[in-house]
Amino acid sequence: MWFEMEKKDLIKKIAFLKSKWRKFGKVAKRKVRDNTLMLATGAAATFAPANVAYTDFGDAKNPDHLVEQVQSRVLSPDEVKVVPQKVIVDDNLIEFHNKAQDIKGDEIKDFAGATPYSIWDVTYKREVGTQENPVGIFESFAGTMQYNRANVQSMLMYALMHEEYNVWAKQFFEDTPEAKKALDEMKKAYEQKGNLVFHVGSKERNNLSKFIVKDYKAKFVEDGANNSSEALQVQRDFGSDAYVSFDEKGWQKITSTLAKNDIYPEDVSWAIVGMWCSAHIAQGGFKDVYKTVEGKTLEQINSVKYINELAAKYPNLFKNGSGKYAYKFAKEHYNEPHSITTMRELSMMERDPEIYQNYLQLLSMYQGKNVTFEEAKLLAQNSEKRKQRTYQVSQRMLAQLYVDKKSR
Repeated sequence: MWFEMEKKDLIKKIAFLKSKWRKFGKVAKRKVRDNTLMLATGAAATFAPANVAYTDFGDAKNPDHLVEQVQSRVLSPDEVKVVPQKVIVDDNLIEFHNKAQDIKGDEIKDFAGATPYSIWDVTYKREVGTQENPVGIFESFAGTMQYNRANVQSMLMYALMHEEYNVWAKQFFEDTPEAKKALDEMKKAYEQKGNLVFHVGSKERNNLSKFIVKDYKAKFVEDGANNSSEALQVQRDFGSDAYVSFDEKGWQKITSTLAKNDIYPEDVSWAIVGMWCSAHIAQGGFKDVYKTVEGKTLEQINSVKYINELAAKYPNLFKNGSGKYAYKFAKEHYNEPHSITTMRELSMMERDPEIYQNYLQLLSMYQGKNVTFEEAKLLAQNSEKRKQRTYQVSQRMLAQLYVDKKSR
C-alpha cells in the first residue's frame, strides 16, 4: 500500500513536521493553528450526505487520488457511542475496555494501537479497582470516582437532563408533576449558568434533589452490578463534562502553562491527564498541578520521569494504599495513543468540541487501514501537499520540448 513506509523514516518525518501541524481551537484566545486533521477530506467530505457509504481506498495505486477515494462520510460525534466492556484480568480484578459503536450498533475501528482505557481509569485504579462492584459501590463515597453524596446526586441530575441518559436516570427520581416542574427549572438554570447549577448552593439543584427517591442508594448499587456499562459511562461523562469544570481555574492554569511551550492538552498522554484528574478528585481541585509542567517540553511531560515526579509530589495519592495501583497503571500504559474514548473525554474537559470532531474526521479517512493517529496526521498532510501540487509550463520549456522531439 502506498502509505506503508519505513517506520523509522515515518517517525523522523513526524518529529520534523509536528511543530507545523496545527489545529483550529474553539476556546477563546487559543492560538490558531493549521488544521491538518481536516486537510485531505475537503469540503466535499465534510458536507457529504449521511447516507453515503464508506469507500474503500485500499487498492489505490496513485496517492494523488486519495482525496477522491477517502471515506466520504465523516463520523459525527452524535453517531458515536462509547460502550465500556467488562473484562476480568489477573487476580479476577475487573477492568473496562472501551468499544465505540455507530448508531446501528456496529463497532467503529479506532486507530492502530489506540488505548482501550479511559482517562478516568487512573482514578478507577486508585479508588475502586479491587472492589467486587466497582461501578455501584456506595459507602461514605460512591461510584468509580468515589463522589460524595452531594456529587452523586448531582451526577444523577446531570444524567436526567441529558437525552442519552435520561431514561437510565428516571429510576432515581419521583414521577410527579412537582418533580417535572423542578426538572424544568433546573434545565432553564443549566442553560443560563452551565455546570454551576450542579453546585450545592444552587437553588434549582437543591429543589430537584428533594425528588430523588429514598432508596436511590440501593438502586445505585444494584444498577452498578447489573448495568455496569451504562452506569460507568454516566459517571465518566459527569466527571469529564462537569466535575473537571468545578475547578475551571485550576484546569486553565495547567493548559495555559502548557501553551507557553506550544503544548496542547491533546498532545499529552491520556494517562498523565488521568493523574491530574485523579489528584483533582482526591484534593477537591487541581491546586498546584500546573507547577509540575512549568518549563517542560512535551517529551519531558510524556515520560516515566514525570509520572514519578507526580507520584513524589502527591505520595498520599499515588504511593500509598490503593494509590500504588494507579501509579503502576499510569507507568504501564502512558505510551498507548489516545483513542475515541480519551479524545471524547478530553474534548469535554477542555470544553472544545473540535478536539473530538477533528479526531473523528481523520479516523473517517483511515479507519481500518492499520495506521496510528500520528501516522494518519502525517499521511493527511502529505496527501494535501500532493493535491495542491501544480506545474507551471513556461514558453521556454515548450520550446525545449519541441527541440527535443525534433532531434529524436
